[in-house]
Amino acid sequence: MPRTTAADASHALRNPAVRTALEELRAGIRSIAEAQARDTLRTAGLPDALWNPTLLTSKGTFLAKPDAYWPFAGVALEVDSEEYHLGAAQYRATLRRRLLMESHGIDVTSAAPALIRDHPEELVAAIRTKLRLANSCPDRPNIIIRPYL
Repeated sequence: MPRTTAADASHALRNPAVRTALEELRAGIRSIAEAQARDTLRTAGLPDALWNPTLLTSKGTFLAKPDAYWPFAGVALEVDSEEYHLGAAQYRATLRRRLLMESHGIDVTSAAPALIRDHPEELVAAIRTKLRLANSCPDRPNIIIRPYL
């Protein structure tokens, strides 16, 4: 089996697709749909979110790991893929996770990958509105954030 050398790795890093994939991994992106959402929101000029951070209650108890989170606004984005939410149990778990975040003051937006792909303007409008409305609300969720590592 051939071994990968430093020269091979250096050559691979010159490939724009490889560099993009590595940058997405460093940012916490874990799916194609999340990458599309991030690109869509960035292109629209919205502030960068934390991707897949771990959110803890003020007492340090695990709360959630939303796909995207804007800590300055207390806004989260959940990319809800149909393939992972087909059964009743998965659907209930998704709703419970959303209710738990909302019970701690986080404003959650859910979007399916097809919506992100086919109607990106609707995602942008929803997030932009929630971020703008958060500016008029002085209370922010009292949570601890651990960025994706």
